[in-house]
Amino acid sequence: MNTRIILLLNLVLISLLLAKNQLPERILTPAEKNRKVAQIKGKIVTEYDVFGPFKIENTPKYLSKEQREEKISKYLLTEILADEGLKHGYDSLLNFDQTKRFLLEKEAVLKLYDDLFIHSVINDQEIENYYQNNQSFFLKDYQDSKELILTVLKKEKEQEISKEVGFYLDSLKKAYQVAYNEDLFRMVASINLPTQDLLMDSLKKIDQSYYNQNLISYNKQIVRFKDLVEAIKNLPPFAVFNTRKISFLKTITEGPIINKILLEEAKKRGFLENKEVISRALKKLRPYIAKMYGKHLFVESKYLPTNDEMVNYYLEHKRDPELMSEKKVRVYEIFIPFDKENLKQSKMKAIIKLENFLKDIKEGDDFFKYAKFYHRDFSFDGDLGYIFENDFGKVSKQAVTMQAGDISEVIIQPYAASIIKVTEVFEPRLYIYEQVVDLIRRKIITKKQTAAQEKFKIDKFKEYNVVIY
Repeated sequence: MNTRIILLLNLVLISLLLAKNQLPERILTPAEKNRKVAQIKGKIVTEYDVFGPFKIENTPKYLSKEQREEKISKYLLTEILADEGLKHGYDSLLNFDQTKRFLLEKEAVLKLYDDLFIHSVINDQEIENYYQNNQSFFLKDYQDSKELILTVLKKEKEQEISKEVGFYLDSLKKAYQVAYNEDLFRMVASINLPTQDLLMDSLKKIDQSYYNQNLISYNKQIVRFKDLVEAIKNLPPFAVFNTRKISFLKTITEGPIINKILLEEAKKRGFLENKEVISRALKKLRPYIAKMYGKHLFVESKYLPTNDEMVNYYLEHKRDPELMSEKKVRVYEIFIPFDKENLKQSKMKAIIKLENFLKDIKEGDDFFKYAKFYHRDFSFDGDLGYIFENDFGKVSKQAVTMQAGDISEVIIQPYAASIIKVTEVFEPRLYIYEQVVDLIRRKIITKKQTAAQEKFKIDKFKEYNVVIY
């Protein structure tokens, strides 16, 4: 092989290796194979604890090492805050009652679901066999892994379980005598329009007297016609095709009544007092406890600054952009739009015309004479008013670089061209103290809170023997 070619290939290879080394390492998260990511008080924390199981509860993403560590650290801190909150009785606060009740009822219904359908499709031996064959996937003992195994197997047998659930719900609706207004469902299903906008326009034309009519009823629980209209409005566009099916229309509206019936069935079986259900609900409650305890620990009132601290901050940060006004310039413009129907030719004509105007102006002609006749519809005689430093657009970016009296070259935009003149320039100025006192107070509070949170994290990670791998 030619020596020059070999040398060239080596250079390409070196360049690729250098580029690879410069790129931050990105890791698929969660990965298909579970991994140990941390330890807290000797207890293993796995990737699936932090990020959820692979392709079951979320879509895997490529994260940098720093992003992964940040999420793992946040998970561990939440666990610590929950434990500390439980020590201080935060699970018995009155403002948790509603959340606790909601989670308990939800877990009771899920227990009913598991007992009726999951265990008829998935038996304990199958769960154990799955664990034995996939121990690297779970990284914990059988009892601690059982819930995750069920989640995996539920996903695998989703169609089989859904069929069983459908039969059961149909029998429940008959047993509880749930009443459906079939005429209203048929009326909506018959509209048969291809897009959501057209369907909604058609529903709006229906006599308003229909809107408060009962669509589904059971006991004192009622779903009205207006609830169906709202459900259709909130559908993703791809699902609109299904509104032609009465069964689909029932599915998207009957949820509140079905949930009520399922809860009654769960109560009959005593699931609200079931230890497993209570344990699951308390586990789901942990993030709420962590959040409330964290709010108590780092409440803003603990970090209010003194007047001296605020004045000192103002003096020490007087060059910070956030304590200063933006630079602004007063701008006038000669503006010619392009004809979109004949873009190429009209663009050329507009640029030539403006170049000729610019030549005449540089030779002493009056800029404002042209601006008076060639301007944007919203401007008066070409006056664009004040343009600020952080405004976007070609005209704005050009204007803030100019001095008072400057006239630009021709500025070409996607569908227009222009020449601008800056008449006034106002450089950034430090706001007076009274104008930024609230901003300064917020800055100091945030700084103190962040420092306190970081110290708490360091101290507690040490106390809880946290190790991040």
